[in-house]
Amino acid sequence: MHVFEMVLYIVVAYFIYKTITDLSSHKAKQASAMSNLDERVTKIEELEERIKVLEKIVTDKNYDLEDQINKL
Repeated sequence: MHVFEMVLYIVVAYFIYKTITDLSSHKAKQASAMSNLDERVTKIEELEERIKVLEKIVTDKNYDLEDQINKL
């Protein structure tokens, strides 16, 4: 084996190694971002439920009556 062939193999092996590590790092970051996205979606769903409950309370006819009683 000639020296140049050996150098070529080392360079190719390095680029293969670097590509694999970069892809693995990218996949880990992507998984973290998806986890963060799932948490945000869950939080938004919880907030939507709370808003529905608050809207129901405010639009209830008895709410106005209780407000008038409290003002007296």
